[in-house]
Amino acid sequence: MQRQGFDSISQRAFTSDAQKIGWLTLAGARAALSTVVPQPATLYRKPLSEVAFLVDAAAGDVAEPSWGTGRSGELMAVLAQLKQRDRDHNLSRIG
Repeated sequence: MQRQGFDSISQRAFTSDAQKIGWLTLAGARAALSTVVPQPATLYRKPLSEVAFLVDAAAGDVAEPSWGTGRSGELMAVLAQLKQRDRDHNLSRIG
């Protein structure tokens, strides 16, 4: 890109056949390795603090209020549960 005067717009990038074969081989090796040695560490890792409340809400027991049936009903129930947790948290900070 320096040879082109740092102009990445007027000319297309060029990848040699050897580079393409190398990248394809690397991708294939990684895909094959992932089937032999899966790494599901993210499934068991503690959630980030920014989203822990969402994970807790999804993992907790969802009561059966009359929010409807199906996925929309479940979503409304989870949102109501989160709202209640916010209220409880705010009340605990006040009193």
